[in-house]
Amino acid sequence: MLEEINNYATETTHRSEYWPQSAAQLSNRLARVTPPLIAKGCIVERRHSIERKEIIIQPSYNYGDSDQMIPPLGMSKKQAAAYAGCETLSAFNDWIRRGIMPGPIPGTHKWDRKAIDAALDRLSGLQPTIEPQLSPYDEWKVSENADTAQGHQQFNQKAR
Repeated sequence: MLEEINNYATETTHRSEYWPQSAAQLSNRLARVTPPLIAKGCIVERRHSIERKEIIIQPSYNYGDSDQMIPPLGMSKKQAAAYAGCETLSAFNDWIRRGIMPGPIPGTHKWDRKAIDAALDRLSGLQPTIEPQLSPYDEWKVSENADTAQGHQQFNQKAR
């Protein structure tokens, strides 16, 4: 891959101290920039074969005609771990086990980006508690159940 990208770089860029001189340097630098790329909405895949490694970096989907990049809502475990700032999948698994991070969306192997954001907000103290948002119907149902339960309690007290 280094040979291929060398074709696109200028001579000045080649001479820069920051330009990778070997495939190993390129691989290390790509590994370091993967989490920020994922956080910005890119999809980064690493594929290994016998002959070589391929790293595919794709921007996520554009919203309509705008140039604004929209990060995916559903992320793979690896993407979710990088998005949350975990350097390894085992660290991310530990966070899930300890209840710091949410598990995958039920019935899938995808993590919800907004759920990860909310978990990090709670962890940093930006959102101290989870405040459930009930629909008007659910609020009515809760109040009816409370009224019914209170009525049953009063009925049972009178029956004694």
